[in-house]
Amino acid sequence: MKKGKSIITIIVIIIILIIVRQRFNLTVNDIKKGFTQDDKVELLDSSYSGLLLKVLDNGKTNYIDTLGQIVIKTSFDNRCGDFYCNRAKVFIKDKYGYIDNKGKMVIPCKYIKPSGLFDFNQRTDFNDNHVFVFNGEHQIFIDTNGMVKFEINNPPVLWQPSDSFIIVGNISKRGVINYNGIEVIPQRYSFIRDFSENLFAVQFQNSKWGYINSNNDLVIDTLFDSALSFKDGIAPIAIGGKWGLINKKGEIVILPKYDKINEYSEGLAKVTLADKFGYINQTGDLVIPIKFDDFLYGLEPGSNFISGRALIKVNYKYGWIDQSGAIVIQPKYNNAYDFRNGFARVSNEMPLDGDVEKFSYINIHGDLIYDKSN
Repeated sequence: MKKGKSIITIIVIIIILIIVRQRFNLTVNDIKKGFTQDDKVELLDSSYSGLLLKVLDNGKTNYIDTLGQIVIKTSFDNRCGDFYCNRAKVFIKDKYGYIDNKGKMVIPCKYIKPSGLFDFNQRTDFNDNHVFVFNGEHQIFIDTNGMVKFEINNPPVLWQPSDSFIIVGNISKRGVINYNGIEVIPQRYSFIRDFSENLFAVQFQNSKWGYINSNNDLVIDTLFDSALSFKDGIAPIAIGGKWGLINKKGEIVILPKYDKINEYSEGLAKVTLADKFGYINQTGDLVIPIKFDDFLYGLEPGSNFISGRALIKVNYKYGWIDQSGAIVIQPKYNNAYDFRNGFARVSNEMPLDGDVEKFSYINIHGDLIYDKSN
C-alpha cells in the first residue's frame, strides 16, 4: 500500500512539473534551480493585443491599455520594464526574465544583473527583436523566444542590437559584430555611433571623426571634432566648437554656427544657441525660432520630435509644441518624459526626485488616459 502511494505521489509531482514547464517555458535545469513562477500574473483582458503601458500601484507593476484600463495585473515589483518588441522584463527575487503581452512567462527568470552596468534597464530591453542577457558567466544574445544565438565573454557589449549590428569593446577601443557574433568592424575606434543609412560615425584614436561603411571602408574623411548619425541624407558635425550639417558626399551644407545640433527626427532637428533652442528643417532653414530654454540636466529628455510633439520647459514646467512651434500641451508638469508610441509619462512631483508611482499618462492631445496625481 505504501509503495502504491509513493508511485501516485511521484506521478503527481511529474505532472505538476510538466505543467509548470509548459506554462512558463522552463527547462528541467531551471526547475531544479528554483526558477519557478512565484509571482502572480493575471490577464484581465485576453482579447486586447495593442500597446501596453507600465503603471505602479502600491509597489507592484501592472500594465494598462491606451484607455487606461488594466490589462495585465501582477505582483512583480517596480523593477519591471516597459514593453519592447512585445516583451517586458520582470524580476523574481534577484533574477530577471521576460513576459509577453499576454502575461505569459516566455523567458524564465534566470538571468542576473552584471556588476558595473550603469544603464542596465535600457540595455536589457529588447531592440530589433534581440537582447543581451547575463547568466553570471557569459553575455548571451537571445531572440524574443529566448533562443540563444551566441555567447560572448570579452569584449563586453556596449549597446543594444540595431539594424543587424552590435557595438562591442571597451572604453577606448570599439568595434562591431553582427547577429551571428562575427566581427565586421575591428576594435580600433574610440567611439562608434549606431549604424544609420549604411554608415557608422566613428571617432579615430586621434580624436577626429569620420564615417565608414559596414565593410570598414572610409567613406567620409576624418575632418570633424564630433559627428552624429545620418538621417534623411544629412548629419550634424562639429568643427571648432560649432555645429553644422553635411551631406553623404561629406560636403558642408550648413556652416558650423550652432552650439549643438541634434540628429533629425521627423524631419526637424533641434539647434541650440546661447542656452536657447529652436528647430531647423532638412534644408537648414530655421522653422521654429530659437526661443525655448535649453534643458540643463543630463537626465532630461532631448527635445526631439516624437509623435509630432517636442518637449519644452517654460518657468520650470514641462509642456509640448507641435511642428509649427505652437504650444499644444501647456507647460504645467514638474516631471515629464518624451512621447513613446503616442503616450507620455507626466507627474507634478518635484523634477528628477518624484514618486514613480505617481506618474500619469497623457496622449498627444494632452488628455489624461491614466491619472495617478491623487
